[in-house]
Formats: sequence, C-alpha cells, structure tokens
Amino acid sequence: MMEAPDLDNRILSQKVILKAGQTWVLSGFEQMGDDTSRSGTGDARFWLLGGNQSRKTTRDVMVILITPVNVE
Repeated sequence: MMEAPDLDNRILSQKVILKAGQTWVLSGFEQMGDDTSRSGTGDARFWLLGGNQSRKTTRDVMVILITPVNVE
C-alpha cells in the first residue's frame, strides 16, 4: 500500500514596487545533504587492513533575482 507524503504548503502574497534597474532578491529554498561511506576489513577506522572512511556534505540554495527593464 502506498501513501502520499505529508506536505506543508504555504502561500505568500507579496507586493513589491521596483523601478527600472532595481533588483529584488528572493531566497527561500535551502537543502543540505550528507553522504558517508565506510569500507575495510573489520573496522573501517583500521587503516592497516584497508579501512577507509569518507564524508561528502552538500548545500544547495536557490536564489531568484528579479530586475525590471524598460523596453521601448
């Protein structure tokens, strides 16, 4: 049986007055990730038997820039 995930929805109404050449910066999405791997014989921390550990951390941020331009 499959279930739909619980989502938190939010609706924001924003009004901004910009002149040509001004920039509006929107930032609101940020995601962090962590990937860890271990390998080796016995304990991964024991490097004499080929033990190895690695960790990769990522951070993604979405930024939206809006700049109006007059077109004639």
